[in-house]
Amino acid sequence: MSETFRRLAGFALLLGGVVGAVVLFVSRPSQVEPPAEQSALPRAVSSQIIAPEAAPGPDARAVPSAPAALVLDEPAPAARSVGARPRVDSASERELRAAFVAQGATPGALESVAQGVLDSDGPRSKKVALLRALCDTRSPESVRWLEYATRASSPLASASGDSVAYFALATLVRASDRDAAARAALESIGFDPALPLELRRTAAAAFAAACTGDELVTLESELRSETDPAVLEACRVALDARDGDPAAARLSSRARVVQAERNPEFTEVVE
Repeated sequence: MSETFRRLAGFALLLGGVVGAVVLFVSRPSQVEPPAEQSALPRAVSSQIIAPEAAPGPDARAVPSAPAALVLDEPAPAARSVGARPRVDSASERELRAAFVAQGATPGALESVAQGVLDSDGPRSKKVALLRALCDTRSPESVRWLEYATRASSPLASASGDSVAYFALATLVRASDRDAAARAALESIGFDPALPLELRRTAAAAFAAACTGDELVTLESELRSETDPAVLEACRVALDARDGDPAAARLSSRARVVQAERNPEFTEVVE
């Protein structure tokens, strides 16, 4: 009898765990606002961040021409991130964000002030609040201005590790696994030779980690023409992390070949 009781008790606990997991899954909101905490980039991407080089040239500040909507329905929580750096929004940023969201109730209002805010000498809090508000209001130009902020703002690495460019690029990276527009922005940043290597390496790795379908063809074309060994290495590492993906494995091998062609000292065995 005691053995039967133990089995029934074990089954009840197992059933309760399964039910709890299902309830948790179906109760997750389909939309959440951009994260209030600054979480680190995924491992395959964060490992590609390097020290700043030269600042972007004048052409790097050109406004992207094609607007695209960004859907941040499940940003990566800090608890699942590698080396997360929690950052609580300041009261100023929260107030600015609320004001921008209210302004966004008028169609086109936020978009009309975006470049002026991002190009200004104003505080980081105001620029991040604007970017958050663009996502909050589901602006069709949210990706456009996140890309612009990544290109035009301060380098990724700052004294606090919390620059506007880091926020904008990390937001694109977190959305890249489900948003084609975010992936297109990362591809544009990652393979733009006019941009600093720190931006290119991080964005290229993120694109390689998330691209799918026809985007894999785009990545192969980019790898064939890429001349910077650091960008090639970043893509190769990201592709190698895609376990069990034949297309990624093939492109990783292609990256090795290009690395060997670009750098005679590259001695890794090419499969």
